[in-house]
Amino acid sequence: MNADPFRKLAELTEEALITCKAELSMLPDGNLICWHDKNGRPHYYQAYCDLDGTYRRKGIGKKPAVLQAMARKGYLEAAQDILEGNLAAITQAQAAYVPCDTEHINARLGKAFAGLPTDQLENTQVALVFLGINEDLQRRLVQHEQWAREPYERSQRYPENLTLRASNGTMMRSKSELLIAERLARFQVPYRYEQVIMVGGCEMAPDFTFQDRNGDEFYLEFCGMMDDPGYVKGFKSRRQIYESAGICAWNRMIYLFATGNEIDLEDIDEVIQKKIMPRL
Repeated sequence: MNADPFRKLAELTEEALITCKAELSMLPDGNLICWHDKNGRPHYYQAYCDLDGTYRRKGIGKKPAVLQAMARKGYLEAAQDILEGNLAAITQAQAAYVPCDTEHINARLGKAFAGLPTDQLENTQVALVFLGINEDLQRRLVQHEQWAREPYERSQRYPENLTLRASNGTMMRSKSELLIAERLARFQVPYRYEQVIMVGGCEMAPDFTFQDRNGDEFYLEFCGMMDDPGYVKGFKSRRQIYESAGICAWNRMIYLFATGNEIDLEDIDEVIQKKIMPRL
């Protein structure tokens, strides 16, 4: 589900083309010719030009190794022609491709849509087609999105800090959380933001809540100030509460650590692709 769904295909095609050309360079010169006599029997020849440019043709019907090599050469030449055409087509597609996601759809909307929440306008089934997601995951993601849109209790803690609006209209507290939300949207991962849950008698609100393939919930906490001793102390206290209820890093909790409340895009994408999406 990469932002460029053609990149991996282009890489595989280029690798196949290199392998094809390398093997062709080791095969005999010329082309394979087949002629059938009046009885329908095939006669195989190797047609080539010698060093002075003279056209030559010699029978290879009784030379199975040479015949096999010439047949292999013809096969690889046809494969090379297809691969080169495919690579050109992929390159053209890469240049023209526009992701069918919230960000790019919103960019094409007029001023009348500015500032309006667009989460009710999105069509997950349409977007998923362009991401090449298999049918089973596509079905589950649609179910997860229905779950994400159901009413839920959100944290009312410090509402004055909810100053940043995600593309789906959700108000968030930090630029890093906003970036995580937009990357989740890019990968078509439905979520609930700061959903209130009861853990061991304590009211907790993980940054992001997801629904796994079995309908159970799991969580992502962005811990963005691990260079602050006071913050680390509070984190350890929250983690202890979660773990007392079996919500831990090896079970239903994912921690994304950072310092200075800053996070790299690559780190977010890695967590989404390796730790979140396999559970959906």
